[in-house]
Amino acid sequence: GSDCGRCHGLEAFAPAGRFDHNRDAAFSLKGAHQNVVCGKCHPTQPVPGGKPRVLYRPVDARCESCHAKGSVKP
Repeated sequence: GSDCGRCHGLEAFAPAGRFDHNRDAAFSLKGAHQNVVCGKCHPTQPVPGGKPRVLYRPVDARCESCHAKGSVKP
């Protein structure tokens, strides 16, 4: 959304201390997904001439982006 204060505090922009993945993201971390290391979905990317950054958006939330076809349990 457009309300930065919902996730970010006034003391610092990062980390987004008020962010709740289950409330604020399109993909909630329920079941086995809560045990996945953050970097699996949010990789660090190099920035030319700058400090590497973590990719928070956009992230592909389709099952197939991580799971092979037929490997997802219902």
